[in-house]
Amino acid sequence: MTAPDPTARESSGPRQRRMLLRVAGGVVVAVILAFAGWRGYVAVQDREHKKSEAIEQCLDAIHADIRERLEGAGTSASEAAKQAEHAEFAKVDAHATSLSDDDLTLLRDSGRTRDDVSRDWAVDGEVEIPGDLPSAARLGPFNRFDCTAVVFKDGTVLVTHQQIN
Repeated sequence: MTAPDPTARESSGPRQRRMLLRVAGGVVVAVILAFAGWRGYVAVQDREHKKSEAIEQCLDAIHADIRERLEGAGTSASEAAKQAEHAEFAKVDAHATSLSDDDLTLLRDSGRTRDDVSRDWAVDGEVEIPGDLPSAARLGPFNRFDCTAVVFKDGTVLVTHQQIN
């Protein structure tokens, strides 16, 4: 029988330590990458969530504009509300934009600054309005609209502009 080689044992110890260090280093790198990926995912989801809120606020503003125009043109409040509620939106799109001078003025008027802004969204699309539309309302059955909504870092949304053509 042969005796175990003492040099083999000594060399396997440092090899095992190097292997353990490599594995530990790989685990640390994997954890860092997973954390960075999660933060990026959360940021993208939050940005898209705020985009949805901006779109929703703009559509609400367009509904209100339709109702106000119809009432201003002599349509009863209940009929104007019904027509505005049944307005159908199509081809709604939103993209990030930059603040205009008018937006900045509205921010200042509301006690906010540019530093409070997380994102500025430009929303546009088409809106179909059912029923009789008095000419004084300056609305047709098929209209285009555009809107700008500012999303603040605290999550609130301010519509700074809306227009129906």
